Amino acid sequence: LVGGLDLKISPQSARTELLARGLTEDLLEDLTLSATAKGRWKNGRDLAWSGSLDQLAAQFGAFELHQTGPSQLRGNALGAAVDLSLEGGARGPASGSNPQAAQVHLSGAVPFSSSAPLGLRVQGSADLGHMKAILDRFMEVDDYSLLSELTVQGTSRFDTLAHGTYLEPLLDGGISLTRGRMNLRGYQGAEDIQADLVLKDRTITIPEDRPVHGTLAHGELKASGSIAWRPGGLDTYALKAQLSNFQLRDVPDGLDLQGTLEANLTGTEEGGVLRGRLRADRISY
Repeated sequence: LVGGLDLKISPQSARTELLARGLTEDLLEDLTLSATAKGRWKNGRDLAWSGSLDQLAAQFGAFELHQTGPSQLRGNALGAAVDLSLEGGARGPASGSNPQAAQVHLSGAVPFSSSAPLGLRVQGSADLGHMKAILDRFMEVDDYSLLSELTVQGTSRFDTLAHGTYLEPLLDGGISLTRGRMNLRGYQGAEDIQADLVLKDRTITIPEDRPVHGTLAHGELKASGSIAWRPGGLDTYALKAQLSNFQLRDVPDGLDLQGTLEANLTGTEEGGVLRGRLRADRISY
């Protein structure tokens, strides 16, 4: 048995904004897709097919990704092998303040079943603030998780492998961040962040010999440690940090503090314990 498929999703053929939101649980705001495939059933049970993805454009809340050119597809009844390149940018009028957000290359195996093994390699560079929405969805971050309260910005490069299954996702690889900013809602943020993150299954490691560098409260920040995640948010974390020559003013009102802090933070999603040593070079209230 031989057959073909011609699939087009566009505003001229469907309410694409409703389709995109429904298929991705509101991750996408709109979607355009054009693909063709031809296949053959062998012996009445074995399916082999091949085709091309000619157009793919996806709109997220703050940015968009679109395919740079047609790419070949192949697969069977269990899944597809993909190899495609995407570019993206901030949505809105083009200006010098909206640099290109992402260049992404996807390759590997995409299963059709939620329990079949996943093997998708994701490489490229991006504004991490734009890509966090995708990472949060892959990690199934809950709205009430600490990770959902974290906002990040900056140029990142990544080479990662998404594996496991859709229901039990895992991540391997590395992510680097330059000129970054990080803020946890309700707390003072860090700036000028340089970081190299190592991913292995469900653990994110900041090596002690390559600590995070940044600026926090006018002081020099260095941090290392590990974070374990699970679908929904954080599992456990163990971080070590040093903040040298920092200055705090009016936190709380009337307090002026300058000094150095060495601290260890351990805990879970429900709460943590901070231990360390504070040396105050100047304090007034």
